[in-house]
Amino acid sequence: EPTPTPVPTPEVVGSSRDAAYFLTETFNEGLMITGVTDEGKKRSELEIPWLIDGEKVVAIGSNAFEGCNELRSIYIQANIARVMQNAFDGAPRLAEIHIDNDSGANILIPGIGLFDNVPGRLKVYIPQSAYGSFLADYFWGNYNDRLVAE
Repeated sequence: EPTPTPVPTPEVVGSSRDAAYFLTETFNEGLMITGVTDEGKKRSELEIPWLIDGEKVVAIGSNAFEGCNELRSIYIQANIARVMQNAFDGAPRLAEIHIDNDSGANILIPGIGLFDNVPGRLKVYIPQSAYGSFLADYFWGNYNDRLVAE
């Protein structure tokens, strides 16, 4: 009797509710957030979308939130694999970044300077189950004063 061919498990796709508020460019095998639309800059909360126009969002670029003067919270889903230097600069009220990922090693970040030009009160909230992996990560460990388990 022939062995059945395994069917690949489809990727679980997250929310794309805020897709209309972001500007992007092609990056590796997907899209990188490069900015926020004028309408998006009026919002106090933004969720990085999983897909924009059917393409997976995989990165957040430098100064992507420049001019987001009302922004207080950013939600980052597990699709984001890279965050560039100074990504969160230019959002003077930013207080919370929520990351839904099970390991700090899944998100490549700069080892220094990621939060140099953001408010001192900014905290990065990560799942309780991932807290240890973020603290132990070579790069994320540099920001342990901002990490909070939730």
